[in-house]
Order: sequence, then structure tokens, then C-alpha cells
Amino acid sequence: MKKTFIMIMALVMVVGLALTACQPQTVVQTVEVEKTVVVEKEVEKTVVVEVEKPDTSADVPKVAPGELRIALLLDGPINDQGWNQGAYDGLAAVKTKYLADTAYSESVARADMEAAFTDYAARGYNVIFAHGFEFSDAAEKVAGQFPDTIFVVTHGKSGLSGDNIATIQYEEEQLGFLLGVLAGQMTKSNKIAAIGGYEIPPIAIPFKAFEIGAKEVNPDVNVSISWIDTWTDIAKMKEAANAAIATGADLVFPVASGASPGGLYAADEAGVWGIGYSGDQYVFAPKVTLSSGIVDTGLSIELIVDEIVNGTFKHNDYWYGLKENVVRLAPYHDTADKIPQEVKDSVDEWTQKILSGEYEVPIKMEF
Repeated sequence: MKKTFIMIMALVMVVGLALTACQPQTVVQTVEVEKTVVVEKEVEKTVVVEVEKPDTSADVPKVAPGELRIALLLDGPINDQGWNQGAYDGLAAVKTKYLADTAYSESVARADMEAAFTDYAARGYNVIFAHGFEFSDAAEKVAGQFPDTIFVVTHGKSGLSGDNIATIQYEEEQLGFLLGVLAGQMTKSNKIAAIGGYEIPPIAIPFKAFEIGAKEVNPDVNVSISWIDTWTDIAKMKEAANAAIATGADLVFPVASGASPGGLYAADEAGVWGIGYSGDQYVFAPKVTLSSGIVDTGLSIELIVDEIVNGTFKHNDYWYGLKENVVRLAPYHDTADKIPQEVKDSVDEWTQKILSGEYEVPIKMEF
């Protein structure tokens, strides 16, 4: 009897071992994903333990609406009806919207940019906007010294380092192209003068897109591009425009911040067409200004402050274009009845082609 019991127990153990050997084995793997969960797979009953990635946005400074202190650095005057006034209007809008404490400095020289950043940051301004490409290097340098302050550079160099710094970029190649489509059909002499402040990418690229647009509708047109090396000298811009007109140009396109009105003044006196830029600049020469390319920098500043207040701001290059209505053409105003309907229709058609993706301007605002 005892012998029989031993044999039965041995048989039970053998069967148990056999059943165990048939069970799937458990393998533990660790992979990095967005959140921690446990997933069991029945192929070999693999247990995947997923580890949450670190949130890099945690390093970005947070600012509550009631704590907003915003400073704005400008490369020209706030009354230029263009680039700088647009940014100033944006500052005024966020001051009203969020009851922010605001300050600004206009016509900041390149040699003074680093000191201006440092001064505002040291005085407790927690958001500093710098309005122009040339502020990029100084912003990047000072941002590292004030990690609790947010720095934003419009037209800034792409990829500035630091969790507390970002740039605002505008798809101005779209705007330049459309202005070229307009200009190419309005010139009679086939000579157009584009005159810029400094030869920097944020102006050189829209000028090239302007030339592409003009030639798209008028292969015979010649677009001359020149530079006056100033943002503020209206007389120098006027002189450059008059020189171009003297050589046969019958359309002037000045882009030089506070100096731009000089080009439109020259166009008005000579009775040739003008095109404004950055803001709606028809006020400088209502009778001859066909349109203006609006870069609504004020709206873009509002959008960035919204991101900051909502806690979604991050180290990034923020892009705005026709789709967001941040870049757009100004109304034709007093010259509306002097522009043929087929020209207006052409501008509208090209605008829709860009918005729909049917046409992509073959140059980008990358720098």
C-alpha cells in the first residue's frame, strides 16, 4: 500500500512539471514612452514596463496673468506706420488685455542691445520682446543669465539656444510674391526699384520673392535691389528712390522701417507708383500707394503672450503667415479705381493658390 502511494505521488509530480513547462514564460522589457502603463502580450507573455519621458517644458518660465511685466525693444520709432508701430500696438493690446506692466525702448542701437536686455531683465521684467533680426545674438547671450525671464525675438535667428527663448517668424515670402504680382502688372517702364534698409535675410528674402512674383506675371520686368544702410534716415531713402526714378523706375518699393516714408514721398512727388511694407503706409502718399504688405507684428505678439499666460509657451520658432492673417495685403485705398480689375483678380487668384497649397513660393524665410 505504501509502495502504491509513492508511485501515485511521483506520477502527480511528473504531470505538474510537464504542465508548468507548457506555460508561456514571462519576459520584462523597459521602453521609454510618454506615460507609465503595463501591457501584457500573450505571444510569450511579455510584460512591457513603459517609463515616462521627462517633460522638458517644465524648464520654461511660467508667468501668471497678474504678474506680467513686458518690455519691448525696437530698432526704430514707434510712429513709423509700419514695423515698429505694429509691435508697439501689440504691446498696448496686451497691456489692456492682461493689465500688464509694460515698457519699451525705441531706436535701440546695435551697440546698446545687450545692455538694454540686461537692464529690463534685472529690473524684473519677466517677458522681453526684441523686434528685429539684429537683436538675436544679444538676446541669446543675456537669456542664459536670466533663466526666469522669457525672451522673444521677432525675425530672430532660427534655433536660438535656451529653454526661455523663442523667435517669431513670418511667411513673408508669400507677401513679397503677391506684391510682386501686383507691381509686375502695374509698371509701364518694366523698371521697379526695391530699396531696403540693411541687407539682412528678413528683407532680402521678401525682395527676392517680390522679384519672383513680378516675373511670374511679367517676364520682361527688371527689379533693381539696393540698400541704404539705415532704419531711420528718411532723406537718404528719398534720395535713393529719386535716383532710381531718374533711371526709369516707375514703381518704388521701400522697406527700411522708419526710413521707408522717404521712398513713398519721392514716388508721390514724381508721380510714380509706390508700395508700402510692414504696416498700411498709404497715409504717406495716398495718391500713388497701390497697397502695402502688412506684417501684423502686433497680432503675433498678442498670440505669443496668450501662449505664455496659458502655460503653452515653449522654446520654439513660431511661424505665422497668410493662413493666420498675420501677413496680408492692405486695401487699395485711393488707388483702387486706378488698378484694372483683371490685376485685382490676378492678385486674388494667386492668394488663393498659396492658401490652398496649389502654389508654393520657391523661396523661404529661413535664416
